[in-house]
Amino acid sequence: MLAQSGRLSKGATTNTLIMTRDTLQFKYGISRGRNSYGYRIVSLYVNGKKEFSTSGGGYDMQGTVLAQYIERYHLPKLLTLKGNHGSLDDGTGYYGLMFWDNEGKRHKDYKDGYAVDPDGACGWSSIITIADAIGVKIENVVEDVYTATY
Repeated sequence: MLAQSGRLSKGATTNTLIMTRDTLQFKYGISRGRNSYGYRIVSLYVNGKKEFSTSGGGYDMQGTVLAQYIERYHLPKLLTLKGNHGSLDDGTGYYGLMFWDNEGKRHKDYKDGYAVDPDGACGWSSIITIADAIGVKIENVVEDVYTATY
């Protein structure tokens, strides 16, 4: 189906929420580029417009472009979550989400000036868990060999 979430309308009070639905279509292909010939490509189209793309392999490419979508379109909500460093962490927070300071140190909580990093390479399920936590619901509508629409 669609990515559905509430967004504040421009100039609205914090009580006014507009429900939005975005159609997310993942397209899969093979690069024909000179320096990347044969690499896998995953592109994410939001409401019919190509917005994100990644190439290569050896990591969750679909999770990566979904994480980029969440970062661009749902950043304020993302900043309210607690991050998780991974397997050596204490188990709290969301695996696949981290905040970085200007010195390159990782942090679990956001502070002004920190960079946000939802790392989709950690896996599709980690990004879906983060999306659920901020109120973005992802439903699969149709899938074939070359595309998946949510």
